[in-house]
Amino acid sequence: MFTNILVPFDGSSTAERALRLAIGMAGQEHAKLTLFYVLNENVAMGDMQMAPPSLYRSHLEGLRRRGNEVLEQARIIASSAGVEPRLILCETAVRRAAEAICEEATKGYDVVVIGTHGRRGLQKLVLGSDAEAVSRTCIIPVILVPGASTSALASSYDTSTQTLPSPQEAEPLILPPARPDHGMLLSKALKLRCSTRIFDARPLQPQALSDLLWSAFGVNRANGDRTAPYWRHVMAIDIYVATAEGTWVYEPGEHRLLPWGKEDIRASTGTQDFVGVAPVNLIYVAHGERMMELSKEERRLYASVDAAFIGQNVYLFCASEGLGCVFRGALDATALGRLLRLPEGQFVTFAQTVGFAPA
Repeated sequence: MFTNILVPFDGSSTAERALRLAIGMAGQEHAKLTLFYVLNENVAMGDMQMAPPSLYRSHLEGLRRRGNEVLEQARIIASSAGVEPRLILCETAVRRAAEAICEEATKGYDVVVIGTHGRRGLQKLVLGSDAEAVSRTCIIPVILVPGASTSALASSYDTSTQTLPSPQEAEPLILPPARPDHGMLLSKALKLRCSTRIFDARPLQPQALSDLLWSAFGVNRANGDRTAPYWRHVMAIDIYVATAEGTWVYEPGEHRLLPWGKEDIRASTGTQDFVGVAPVNLIYVAHGERMMELSKEERRLYASVDAAFIGQNVYLFCASEGLGCVFRGALDATALGRLLRLPEGQFVTFAQTVGFAPA
C-alpha cells in the first residue's frame, strides 16, 4: 500500500499521463500526493548567464512564475479528481533533475511516478534519460509511465483527405514534424510579403499547418525559447486555431494541437466576410494574469506587441509558401473572448486569417 506518492511534473503530455495514474493511485489508497517541479537555473537560463544582473533576475523570476503556473495546472487536474496535492518548486544550479528528484524521494515517500518523456530547457523536467536515471538510483520504487506513441496520434489524421479530424473526435494531436529548413530566402519572402483579403475554401494540409504554427511561435532552441520574441521572457500568448472542422489550441512545447471544440467559429473571429471562408483563422489570446505587475493598459500594450511579432512570422511564412494572410484588428474581442470561454485575466488581442487566394 502506498501512503505518500511523488510525481515529478513539467507540464508535458507524458507528465500529465503519469499524474493521472498517480491521482488514481492516491484516490484508491487514500495516499498523499506531491507534485515536484525542478528549475535548473544553469540549464534554463542558457545565454542569459552573461546578461546584466537586473535582466538576469527578471528572467529568472519569469521562469519561477512559469514553474508555479505548471504546478497550478497540475493541482487543478488533481483537485478536480478529488485529490488535493502538495506543490514543490525545486530550484537548483548544479544538480540534474534526476538528482533533485532522488533527493526529494528520501523524504518519506513510498513511490515515484514519472513520465518517460518530457522536455528540457525553459519548460523542462524529465526527458527519458532523467527518468531512467531516477529508476536506476532512487532508493524507493519507481513507476515509469510511457508517453503516447507519435504513430498512434498521427493516425488521428484523415490521410485520405489530408484534413484534421473534429476536435470532439480526437485526442490531442501531435503535428507532423516542422521543417525548419524548408522555404525561400528571407529577402525574397520580405519582397513578397503582403496582406490578402480574398480567400477560397481550400484547406491547409497538416504539414502546412505544422510549418505555419512552428514558424509563428514554435520552439526553436533547446532551452524552450520561441521563433518570436516576447516581453520579459513571459510567454503570454496562446494561439487558437479556428478551422472548418473545429477549434484547437496550439501547444508549442509538444508541437501539438489541443482540442477546444467542434464548432466552426471562423465567421465569429472577425467582422469581414472572408474570415468565414478562409480555411484557418489564428486567434492570439493573451494571459494577462501572467503580467500582474503591469497596469491593465500596459498588459494590452505588451501583449499586442507580442502578438504582432508572431503575426509577422506568419506573414513571412505565408509569403514563402505562396499562401495569403492578413493580420486583423477588425473583430469584437469581448464577444470572441466569451465564445472561447476565456477565464478571467485572459483576452483576445488580434486575429490572423490564412489561406489560399482564388486561383
